[in-house]
Amino acid sequence: MVDIATLAESLVDAPSPSATLALARTLTRFGAPALRLARARGVRVIALARGERFTARSPRLRDLAPHLDTWPAPPAGLFVVEERTAYLRSRSPLAVAHEFGHA
Repeated sequence: MVDIATLAESLVDAPSPSATLALARTLTRFGAPALRLARARGVRVIALARGERFTARSPRLRDLAPHLDTWPAPPAGLFVVEERTAYLRSRSPLAVAHEFGHA
């Protein structure tokens, strides 16, 4: 049996171990059943590196909103349904929980 922290970390792709840990800490608040379902359905949580563009990581956003990264105030995060992926510029618990909630 996998513990909840390991389960949460398995959903996260982040540019550093500390970012992975921070995101996973927030995800654990959803509980093991939600995290197991997310993993079974292929949900991913990707933290963008500083300066990285949403459209550089998401093929679907590149097609749907190619100018997204040039907005005066780009979003803190986005959930792309077709990719089952949350893309995060912010690592705040609010942004992480909000985007994961779409999954």
